[in-house]
Amino acid sequence: MEADLDAPTIALFTSSPVYMEISKTLRVKRPAVTAIYAEASPIHQLQLISKLYNRRVSVGVLTSEATEYLEPLIRSGARSANLELEIARVESFESASRALMRLSLATAILAVPDSTIYAPSNLRNLLESTYRRSQPVIGFSTSLVNAGTMATAYSTIEDTLAQFDDVLELVASGRIPDPQFPRYWRVAVNENVARSLNVIVDDDVRSLGERPPERPR
Repeated sequence: MEADLDAPTIALFTSSPVYMEISKTLRVKRPAVTAIYAEASPIHQLQLISKLYNRRVSVGVLTSEATEYLEPLIRSGARSANLELEIARVESFESASRALMRLSLATAILAVPDSTIYAPSNLRNLLESTYRRSQPVIGFSTSLVNAGTMATAYSTIEDTLAQFDDVLELVASGRIPDPQFPRYWRVAVNENVARSLNVIVDDDVRSLGERPPERPR
């Protein structure tokens, strides 16, 4: 994507931090490029946390320079979901584990797709730290849920392709929409982790989300 882009381009299944980084390299003033991000919106993740607890709880979030652009959206989502919020910025001179200690009083941790924070080399240690404090970690992919986080909002390939059809119609009409998070989503839960943390996950939580409409065949 370092070359000049003349034709409209729609990026799919790319995380928002990666897209943001790539977009900085485009050598056009108004690139005809947009995206449907791989990860669910932080707003949907916060809605999931709110539904899990059904009361006002505190949510801690680690961000870095690479994901600071998410902070306004996270703050807005927390207000809408009636959640208390604490954001801790991981500075270049400190480890994610050390920064996580600043969120020790949070009821739950919202993980964002930031490879400078959540990396294969430290993920196990981070999850063990939160587990010892009985802090569920929410987000940001089903792979992470399989690795030991408690739950996440996510989109299937079919969900993304349904949204892609809508974006494609706009592009075909000459309008390039802004990059966007998945519109359609659902919930994945690690039942073992939820049980260990004594978090009740009911059917209302499992059915949370928005499904794409049926398309005429």
